[in-house]
Amino acid sequence: ILYLVGDFLIKQGEYAEAQRLLEKAFKLDKSIFGLPSALAQLALSRDYYRAVKYASLDLAVRPDYDRALRIRGVAYAGMHQYDKAAKDLSQVFEKNPTLTPISKLLSESYYWLGDYEKAMRPAVFYLAFTAKPESQNIGPSIWLAKVVRKLPKEKALELVDKYSADIATRFNLSVFYYFLGTAFDRIDYRDEAIRYYRKAIAGD
Repeated sequence: ILYLVGDFLIKQGEYAEAQRLLEKAFKLDKSIFGLPSALAQLALSRDYYRAVKYASLDLAVRPDYDRALRIRGVAYAGMHQYDKAAKDLSQVFEKNPTLTPISKLLSESYYWLGDYEKAMRPAVFYLAFTAKPESQNIGPSIWLAKVVRKLPKEKALELVDKYSADIATRFNLSVFYYFLGTAFDRIDYRDEAIRYYRKAIAGD
């Protein structure tokens, strides 16, 4: 009950009381599944090492536990251990590519590892699911342009088309095509920008 109430208080933003209850529960019974991940979530804002330690306890029991993978992946990225971050975050991303904080961190992790091809897919999804008609979406657009620049032009365009088509089969995102156009505009790929602007207009 201490764990359940403490976890509920995290969702309510009452972190100090959540911490007190969860630590008390942990002292009483360290084997409660999910309890370490709740403590890891609280630790994430101030102590990456502790967050990794707690999340790893749950992952030792269930290696595919989404919450623990997400928390540990974010912590590893914060520690600049990008290989470990990519391993955890990629599993979360494959289950739900619409989680923009995860797609952003996963793309950044691959980028800093020098694997620009792998960085492309989460970068495209990051742009797609932050795209809103009323926003400028500058950050995700700049990030995608940064990844595109690291690859030969033909290869980059092939990957963007591939992942855009993957998104289009599942979601109707005309505004995403518009922001893809702005990303290409930033690096003077004018023909590609026009092609995606036309797709955006056709959709909306």
